[in-house]
Amino acid sequence: LVTAFVSGMGLMAINVYLGPYLAELGIGGSLLGVALAIATVSELPVLFFGNRLLNKLKPHGLLILSMCAVTIRLFFYALFQTTAGILWFQLINGFTFAALWVAGVSYINENAPPGLSATTQAVFGAVVFGFGSAGGGFIGGILLEQVGGAAMFAFFGFTTLLMLIVYILLERRLPQSQPASI
Repeated sequence: LVTAFVSGMGLMAINVYLGPYLAELGIGGSLLGVALAIATVSELPVLFFGNRLLNKLKPHGLLILSMCAVTIRLFFYALFQTTAGILWFQLINGFTFAALWVAGVSYINENAPPGLSATTQAVFGAVVFGFGSAGGGFIGGILLEQVGGAAMFAFFGFTTLLMLIVYILLERRLPQSQPASI
C-alpha cells in the first residue's frame, strides 16, 4: 500500500500539474488536450493485454514495471522541456497508471480474504486516488510554486525511485512464497 501511495503521488503530480508546467514553459494550453488524449489512448493496449502481462510478469513484476515507468516519466518531464518531448512522454502513461491498476487489482484478487475482495480493492483505490492524490497534490502545489515544475517533477521522480528501491529490497528479503504486498 505504501508503494501504491507513492505511485498515486507521482501520478497526481503529472495529472494535475502538467498544465501549469506547460504554461511555465510557455507552451500553449491547447497542447494539454492533445497530451491528455495521447496519455489516455496509451492506456488501451496495456489494459487490453493486461492478462498477458500478468501471465508473464505476475502482479509484483507488473508493479515494478509501473514504478519504473512512473519514475522515468517524472524524470523525463524534469529533464526534457520541449513540446515534442512532453507529447512523447505521454505515451508512457499506459505503463504508469494502467499497469499499476492491473497489478493492484490482480494482486488483491489473488490474495484478499474470501468475501473481502471488493473492500480491499476499495482500499487500494483510496490509497492511490485518495491519499496518494492528496499527498501529490499538496506537495506538488507547494513545490511548483516554490521551485518550479522541473524541480517538482524531479522530486517526485526521486521519491518514486527511492520507493522502487525499497520495494525491491524488501521483496528480496521476504520468503519466496510471500511476494511483497502492493
